[in-house]
Amino acid sequence: MAQYHRRYAAGHTSTMSIANLRRSDLNLLVVFDVLLELRSATRAAEALHTTQPAISRSLARLREILGDPLLVNVKGRLEPTPRALALRPALRDALLALDAILDPSATSRHAEPGRVFNIVSTSPVELGLTPELQPWLDTALPGVMARFSTAPSGIGLPEDLLDDGDTDLAIGRFAIHPARFALQPVLRSRRVCILRQDHPCRTDLLTPQQMVTLDYLTISNMTDRQNEVDLMLHGLGLRRRIGQFVSHVAIVPFVLMKTDYAALVPDFAARMLCREFALRTVALADHGQPVPYAMAWHRRWDASPTHLRVRAQVAEVMGGWE
Repeated sequence: MAQYHRRYAAGHTSTMSIANLRRSDLNLLVVFDVLLELRSATRAAEALHTTQPAISRSLARLREILGDPLLVNVKGRLEPTPRALALRPALRDALLALDAILDPSATSRHAEPGRVFNIVSTSPVELGLTPELQPWLDTALPGVMARFSTAPSGIGLPEDLLDDGDTDLAIGRFAIHPARFALQPVLRSRRVCILRQDHPCRTDLLTPQQMVTLDYLTISNMTDRQNEVDLMLHGLGLRRRIGQFVSHVAIVPFVLMKTDYAALVPDFAARMLCREFALRTVALADHGQPVPYAMAWHRRWDASPTHLRVRAQVAEVMGGWE
């Protein structure tokens, strides 16, 4: 044992600082992780069955050890500093490794305890991914829960959400992205028109001139935005008539079944909806190449084991939609 300590003192076998570990309390890492997740000292105290003053003392010690404010109060919510966000992946992996050491059965779980995996996507992607992803998580990564929210736009990358750590993964029609984000293509999709099976429009292929004779409903996050079909029509001096906006593509078939509206949706979403409802698909003429969909994440999550496995599963599921 004396030889062991001499080797560490000489720095021959490890670069980690024993002095830093000796003056630290590993419980502080748990407090830090819970604060990053809940963003509230009160809620963290409840989750850890302790008091708010105890949480505040732990945070003060963490600030002293790490030399950074870590979490600052912004309108009653603890917001992480850039240093705290950069530390989070390493913190998660360290806690996972400690869990595996202290509880041998944890090595078979391969999950970050209580992990909520936040995904921002377009509603057609959510429609297809939600029935597939959570059942897989329940088996492959018990304790991890997917939480979906709709992207403000399927075209613009939600940079603030990814930067702040509020979103783990964004999925949409992203093309340009800053270097701090990673982007992985997952599928290419064309838009098609869907309408009820007994709709007065009986054609199997809509020309641009026929497209503008129909009334459409569309998703609210496309208000004042144009998709690739609208841009094609604009180039021809034509424009669709939008008669109704809804919040999510899952609402679309219920409206189509009772009206003469049509909707333009990605072909993968059209297949899903037509399987469940008495709807039919009409192809669109002359509206260009398939549009690529990609998933994006902040590069600080590149090496996170849970993140890697979820990204691989999302890519596999969405790749099967082509």
